[in-house]
Amino acid sequence: DLSSLSVVELRNLEDSLQFGYDHVRVKQTECLNNDIEILRKNERMLEEENRQLKYILHQQEQMAMRELGDIDIG
Repeated sequence: DLSSLSVVELRNLEDSLQFGYDHVRVKQTECLNNDIEILRKNERMLEEENRQLKYILHQQEQMAMRELGDIDIG
């Protein structure tokens, strides 16, 4: 029961709660920053994979066009 605490005890409790709150916020910020970094790495990997797949698709399209040209010519 808080009503039985003195002013000093209430201030100590407030300080303790503030310290705990600040600690939680710091940890939360660290976790969020870590998550953001992981997402950025994943984004870069996906962008690279996308570039590679576009290149492969382009090569396959070129090959298909050459094969169609060979068929038309006879």
